[in-house]
Amino acid sequence: MVCALAFVARAVAAMAIPAAPEVDAADYHMLAQSLAADRGYVDDAGKPFGFQPPGYPVFVAAVYRVAGGAHPKAVYLAQAVLGAGSVALIALLAAHFFGPSLGLAAGAVAAFYPMLIYASRALMSENLYVFILLATLWAAVPLVEKRGGAGRAAAVGALLGLGTLVRSANIFVALVFGWWFLGQSMLGFRKKGALALVPVALVAACCAGTILPWTARNYVTFGHFVPVGTSDGLTLYASYWPPLGPTGKRLWGKVTMPEDPVYAEAMKLENPAERSRFFRRKTLDGLRADPFRIVKYLPEKLVFLFLPIDYEIWPHTPEAPRHVNWGYLLAFLPMVLGAAALWRVRDSRLAVWLLGVVPAATVAQALIFYGSPRFRAPLEAVFLVLVPAGALELSRLLQGKTRKSTRRSG
Repeated sequence: MVCALAFVARAVAAMAIPAAPEVDAADYHMLAQSLAADRGYVDDAGKPFGFQPPGYPVFVAAVYRVAGGAHPKAVYLAQAVLGAGSVALIALLAAHFFGPSLGLAAGAVAAFYPMLIYASRALMSENLYVFILLATLWAAVPLVEKRGGAGRAAAVGALLGLGTLVRSANIFVALVFGWWFLGQSMLGFRKKGALALVPVALVAACCAGTILPWTARNYVTFGHFVPVGTSDGLTLYASYWPPLGPTGKRLWGKVTMPEDPVYAEAMKLENPAERSRFFRRKTLDGLRADPFRIVKYLPEKLVFLFLPIDYEIWPHTPEAPRHVNWGYLLAFLPMVLGAAALWRVRDSRLAVWLLGVVPAATVAQALIFYGSPRFRAPLEAVFLVLVPAGALELSRLLQGKTRKSTRRSG
């Protein structure tokens, strides 16, 4: 019933306030149309495209084919189904850690969480990515609790790779999970020897095996090693030389800078992979000349990541793009208390580290590149697992204070 209500909420939002395909969404729409028409992964001019990873455009193209045309609303309804699946996974994770009652409560919270509802009404890769990320965590639970076999390890690796093909930033999740899981496996090396490392090797091999076909396509197409997409160079450059707005304020997330001489020079290059390499080289040269710039923006990047403001996912107008993300604002304290409650659950320390993979990866991404409310969206979805337990913890704390106050007054 909770999943059905989640679908209805997302479907109503998709039909009532659909978002027009703009910026990234316009790219997804263009690529999906090309794929659905069997023209390949190319832009409107027929040139090979590499800026966006292929996972989400392939999903959109599949929906367009089933719908018999390029109808974004058909994708929004498909994303409502994905959203209901994400709610189910959040409920399952919470039920595993805290019991069925709090699991059901976590599903109910996720079903009506504003960010997850509003995301479904737009062509945003987060819709597919959040579902894959939660499925990865659910598949990894038995693995980290030493109950999973080779099949489970292979599934986790394939999901990590698939998530990276949907959203290239998932490479941070894969790396953090890989290093953490390797450390856990090394603890059993004395007892099992090399066998302790077999699950890690399977995860790594299946993750790489999922990504490599696309990497090979990029090498054949662009003549350079491009693991997923060609956006990293420009994004990295804009993370240390962000454009300035009319008031002189840095515009994080804005990467179109025609007045920047480095940007103008890079745009002269026809090959997207060479353009990305040019941006990376300019970034590294600039940071070697001014290494303090690396730490100069760190506080601002973290504030931009965690500030409860949204300007992409929530419905907005060009005149008023920013909105307070009151769902995240209200849920933040229960999220923190829920993490503390999870730590006290029997045999749950491994689970704490597992759920901690996504926050660690998100912060690493923000520090290397920049923070963004949109980058926080997957993190919010994972944190919803903790909200009911945190709310219960908060209730107990308030009751305890009330009893103490009553005793003193008595």
